[in-house]
Amino acid sequence: MIAGVLALAGGGGLDVPLTTRATVELSLTVATTLMAVTALSTLAPKRVDSWIMLILYGIQFAFPVTGVRIAVAIVLGMFTLDILVANRRAVPPLVAAFRARHPPG
Repeated sequence: MIAGVLALAGGGGLDVPLTTRATVELSLTVATTLMAVTALSTLAPKRVDSWIMLILYGIQFAFPVTGVRIAVAIVLGMFTLDILVANRRAVPPLVAAFRARHPPG
């Protein structure tokens, strides 16, 4: 959507020019969102998941350099995969909910 708005505004093609820092922030946002969605996919989130996110955010804010943010995004991605594997029974309904045109219920 952002690329389309940029194209309509005369900003060139459909690619979004991002700086290195913006790319890292985008990957950190994606990793955080995926971690939150997978932690909530069972509808019974565990307290350890919230502690992991809190500690990683604390590290990220204490050391605001690009390398640390990349490491935090990678660690969040690893925990996301771990949660998905541990809760693999919750994955099919989660995927079905994303594919549905209308919300379930």
